[in-house]
Amino acid sequence: MQPKFDSLAVFKFVQSILLHFLAGLRILFCIFGLIIAVPMLHIESWLFGYTAERGFKYRRWFTRYYILVLNIRIRKEGFPDGENCLFVCNHRMMIDPVVILNYCRGYIVSKAEVADYPVLGSGAKNAGVVFVQRDKRSSRAAVKEEIGRLLSSGDSVVIFPEGTVNTGVLTAVFSRGSFDEAAKCGCSVVPVALDYRDPGVYWGANISLIRHFMEVFKRPALFTRICFGPAITSTDGNELMEKSRAFIDGKLAEWRSEWSKS
Repeated sequence: MQPKFDSLAVFKFVQSILLHFLAGLRILFCIFGLIIAVPMLHIESWLFGYTAERGFKYRRWFTRYYILVLNIRIRKEGFPDGENCLFVCNHRMMIDPVVILNYCRGYIVSKAEVADYPVLGSGAKNAGVVFVQRDKRSSRAAVKEEIGRLLSSGDSVVIFPEGTVNTGVLTAVFSRGSFDEAAKCGCSVVPVALDYRDPGVYWGANISLIRHFMEVFKRPALFTRICFGPAITSTDGNELMEKSRAFIDGKLAEWRSEWSKS
């Protein structure tokens, strides 16, 4: 008796091969983009001097290139108003900065490990990234001070106040330090909600960075929503934090409800 031909198993096997090929191709394209953009940034900066605007220019180029390569389909609400404000956003996975920086001009706070990534770390240091060692109190204090300095000098800063990725429906606890700096400087806070239709792309605690990237890069498309809320002002850092978190949680709950019905 001959074994029964399982067409579904064959289809899934071929699909898996194609998706792995797609992921590999995208990784090569992203590496190629970094290899082109980072040396160009350094060469231009060496010739004409390092400036924040020059770093932001190359960063915008790379985020748009990255969005194209990964086929990230973004539905945006609101506008990133304000040349001197604190943008606060929830955190789902490692490409969140790519999505939000596609719209925001400002310095962004990132974990210190990014500085050690090949090629990417070198470019990030000169493209408006402020690094923080999350497990060191002295590093966190220095970053808080730097955020205050940047806001006081008229710049904007982008932060993920949860401090790490969060896979829950709503936000995790926010760190208050940057909100206190915004209150002290008299700067407004702009809450930003960011989410993906498929929660399978979230970076879970038990998944390595490499596996996470492979899972994301295999997706034919990433359906994403981002909403810039109204600017919030207050002399009370806790009030800024609570109002920002309430706005983001409201949007996340609204979107998840819509997606669950579609």
